[in-house]
Amino acid sequence: MTRGHIHHVDNTIGFSDRLPYAVPVPGTYACGAGCHPGGSVIGAAGHNAAQRVLRDLGEPPL
Repeated sequence: MTRGHIHHVDNTIGFSDRLPYAVPVPGTYACGAGCHPGGSVIGAAGHNAAQRVLRDLGEPPL
């Protein structure tokens, strides 16, 4: 990984600088290590993105 970062972005930056779950492309969502709470094997960014998708579809959260 040349000039890369295992967590996609440096963890020293604020969470406000991370990618949003709903990106500016309609129907496109981000759920990777660049989203809150960052990269790890916990899957929290994917869970949070799924909650955003459900909210956008008008469905109740899980």
